[in-house]
Amino acid sequence: MRKHAQRPIKYNLEIPGDIYMIPDTHWEITTSAKDHPGVCITYADEQRKVILSKGTSAHKIPHKYIYAYTIVNPTEKNGLSKSTAFSHITIKIRWHKVKLYYPERHIGRFEQNNLAKLRNAQTIKQEIQNAIQKKSLNDSHS
Repeated sequence: MRKHAQRPIKYNLEIPGDIYMIPDTHWEITTSAKDHPGVCITYADEQRKVILSKGTSAHKIPHKYIYAYTIVNPTEKNGLSKSTAFSHITIKIRWHKVKLYYPERHIGRFEQNNLAKLRNAQTIKQEIQNAIQKKSLNDSHS
C-alpha cells in the first residue's frame, strides 16, 4: 500500500490500478456482504471521476457469463483474499468519494497485466456499442 503522503497525486498515473473495498451502496446492490472490491480503471480528469470495476467471488459467476469478467487471483500486491471476478460493466464515482476510503479501505494494486485486460475489455465494449449505435442511425435513415 502507498503511504499516506502530503505530495500531490498524479491522478491519471497513480489511481488506475488501485483496489478499494467499496460499500455496496455505491454499487447500488444489496447482498449479505457490506462491500465489494473495486478497481480503479481510469481517472476521468475533466469530470474528476474514477471508473470502477466491481469484483465478486469468481466461483459465483456462472460459466456462461465468464466472458464478461476478468478473473484475478490473490497476490500480496493486490491484497485480494480469493480469486475475484471483475466485471467489464463499470460505474463512475466522483473521486472525492473514493478518496475518503484511503488509506483504510485501500487493499492493494492491480498488476499491470490485469489492468490491461480490463482496459482492453472496456475498449472492445465501447467499440461494439459504437457500432450498434452507428447501425441504428443508418437503419433509421434508410
